Amino acid sequence: MDHHIKTEHWAAIVRDLKDSEKEHDVPAYETGELAQSILRYARNMRFRQYPLFTQQRGKEYEDMVEALKIRFTPEAITRVLAEEEFWKATLALV
Repeated sequence: MDHHIKTEHWAAIVRDLKDSEKEHDVPAYETGELAQSILRYARNMRFRQYPLFTQQRGKEYEDMVEALKIRFTPEAITRVLAEEEFWKATLALV
């Protein structure tokens, strides 16, 4: 898949996340910002243990979650990161 198609796929998943997060009283804008922050973090990180990160384990993954907690609620972070399709699409863009 070329980069443009991957990006469009990721954006479609984020739109669905925005809709589902409204049920938890999380504004769509905030969900979009959270998704962008996760992607930005993963793209800019120099990984020592990338396989663990992809499995949502290890220090680098935990560091990302802690960094996100500064701006976003832990519940929203957990819900978004639990979406397997979102996680796979995000890793495809890294």
